[in-house]
Amino acid sequence: MRKSGRDCSSTLRDFFAPFGIWLPRNSYQQSRVGKVVSLENISDEKKIQMIQQYGVPFETLLYRKGHIALYVGMKNNKIIIFQNLWGIKTLKHGVEGRYIIGKTVFSTLQMGNNLSDFDESASFLKNLKSMNIVTR
Repeated sequence: MRKSGRDCSSTLRDFFAPFGIWLPRNSYQQSRVGKVVSLENISDEKKIQMIQQYGVPFETLLYRKGHIALYVGMKNNKIIIFQNLWGIKTLKHGVEGRYIIGKTVFSTLQMGNNLSDFDESASFLKNLKSMNIVTR
């Protein structure tokens, strides 16, 4: 549990509430709100293209199993997201670990790929399942 009980889905729920947009409590249920676009079984490059083409900044959620983030827009030709996360999965000499974040951050879809022991199989981008525009 994050500080003050905030996790990814509660953070996004709180973000949308002042705008009169109600979101369910967990990430999977939130990923079903509005217009849903599947990102399964496509390359990372195609996922980026689809987010750039169809994503609406501050209205689109990006979902992977157990985690959800808000698409903010583009900066320096990179997709920027807003997310609350515990940490980044690492793998060093076959031993799993975690680089602890424990807060809400703005990041790219490739957060953690600068770490020498980053576990590429746990990449947010690689594991994206869908995007949904909550206002549609």
